[in-house]
Amino acid sequence: MSSADRSAWRNTFIYTSNDRDTVLGGLWATPGITNRNLYAMLEIFCLFRDTFELHDKDGQLVEKDEAQLQPGNYYIVTQGTIILTNEVPLLRTISLQSGTRVAAFRDEVRARDGRCILSGHRPAPGRWIGLEAAHIFPLAYEGYWNDRNYDRWITIPPANDSHGLINSVQNGILLKSDMHHFLIPII
Repeated sequence: MSSADRSAWRNTFIYTSNDRDTVLGGLWATPGITNRNLYAMLEIFCLFRDTFELHDKDGQLVEKDEAQLQPGNYYIVTQGTIILTNEVPLLRTISLQSGTRVAAFRDEVRARDGRCILSGHRPAPGRWIGLEAAHIFPLAYEGYWNDRNYDRWITIPPANDSHGLINSVQNGILLKSDMHHFLIPII
């Protein structure tokens, strides 16, 4: 029995320029996700031995800027090697949907993404039933986050500094509830 094609749930794919057949990763490009965000995501799950840049399917340079990320195929171009991180994933946990820190995080992720970033599912206007703001790096491991100085990657702090950088919108994605509960972390 063959496994399900999970790429059908994405509209943006990452490849290396010298292997255009092997997908390294992907996501659903939603409003609010910028080209700069994509560069930052790649620096988290790829280890680069040299500088890199992204090109689109036509070979055009994709600037590291605040332009909205467009769906499509993107190719990593570098003179060095690319190694996918081998960090051991942490056990997936779901953040409790209570407290002002998590509520503020949820509201910022909803405002930025507006729909499930994997499936593209949009809620009815003003109704977020079936969608959840998921922490990419689990909130339950905030101590681990702090010990390893992962907040160094955050460039957009939460509206309230006391909420901690783990609650930055950059550490969040909007997902359908069923996807949030069954996804394995990428870290």
